[in-house]
Amino acid sequence: MVTRLEVALLLGLLALAGLLLAALFLVNWWHRRRDARGARLRRSVQPMLAAGRVEPDPRPSAPVWLDDLSRAHGRMALVACLEALPGIDTAAGDRVRGVLRRSLPAHRELRRLGHRSAARRMEACRFAGRLGDIGAVPLLIELLRDRDPGVRREAIRALGELRAIEAVPDIADAIERMGEWTNLLLLMALIRMGPACA
Repeated sequence: MVTRLEVALLLGLLALAGLLLAALFLVNWWHRRRDARGARLRRSVQPMLAAGRVEPDPRPSAPVWLDDLSRAHGRMALVACLEALPGIDTAAGDRVRGVLRRSLPAHRELRRLGHRSAARRMEACRFAGRLGDIGAVPLLIELLRDRDPGVRREAIRALGELRAIEAVPDIADAIERMGEWTNLLLLMALIRMGPACA
């Protein structure tokens, strides 16, 4: 026989399940909306970057359009510009990277190399490599001794993308500390650096 307590418990569990389902739908909707906004931003930024409308700016700060984009879309503006780079010729891509390195969002991301969260440090390593910021090499070398293996891997990848030849001994030491299976990362970093470091 079913008691009132059991019915109340069952109804409470059903209400909790409904609440969790609603939260799941809400989070899914928010992620899809953010991804769609990012795609629209990438579609609007890529033609501008490909057309070479990004000229070297004599001011030490980033151009106004990038600051405006960053205020409106936050970090997503920097991500959209970086994701548009593979579709752009090399000279224009280098100019864009130079402009992005001077931007406020780029400085914010690079400051996260010292963040207490391992996920944020890993993400900052990816940004440092994609931005081509040689000034981040000492910080990335320091992250080769990080306690988190994911941070060390991303630091090695970023140093490879930056072609930081001076970091090869530090990368080799970090690889030895990480273990045998990660030697592939060293090889990939050396390949990215080119024949000058061999």
